[in-house]
Amino acid sequence: MPPPPRRNATLCLLTLTLLVSFIDRNLLSTMFEPLNKELGLTDSQLGFLSGVAFSVCGALFGLAMGWLTDRLNRKHLLVCGITVWSLATAAQGLATSYWQLLLTRVLVGIGEATGGPVAHSMICDLFPPDERGRALSVWNTAIPAGTLLGLLLGGGITGSLGWRAAFIIVGLPGVVLAALVGLCAREPVRGGTERPHEELLESDDE
Repeated sequence: MPPPPRRNATLCLLTLTLLVSFIDRNLLSTMFEPLNKELGLTDSQLGFLSGVAFSVCGALFGLAMGWLTDRLNRKHLLVCGITVWSLATAAQGLATSYWQLLLTRVLVGIGEATGGPVAHSMICDLFPPDERGRALSVWNTAIPAGTLLGLLLGGGITGSLGWRAAFIIVGLPGVVLAALVGLCAREPVRGGTERPHEELLESDDE
């Protein structure tokens, strides 16, 4: 089992990753009016981009990423996912049509589908059973925080610099996060925090 400082450092990186993913996924919802004016998107198209396109891809690819998480190096998988969704977020700022936005939005969903399976798996191998609830609670605080920051950043940057700048400014720093995870996070031993099989049987009999 990794020492506490290393476990906590990796947990912080995983939490930061979830925070960034929720910032990126919520940007679009602050840009409906300028997208409608510049690209002439309908309400149905905007609704599909912000909801169906992202959610369906995230759900479908989440199953595939769960399968890959059980078989590949999880840190490397997460680095790839962060890179994909960050570049795709930034690329939304270069879109000139609905179909380009749709493609980049789908890529955001595919990239972010790595986050949940990888983080849950790594946290369970970093922390013993009696500490996992706390660790997962810390990780989950990034969801409301990321949602709030995504709305604030999207609205603020869009209002001052435009929607294209908002996507690029918020998306590109994710590439730095991917490098940070690749350099600093450690791949834990699978099952390294589980109690011996005999101990599990004894506790079940009590």
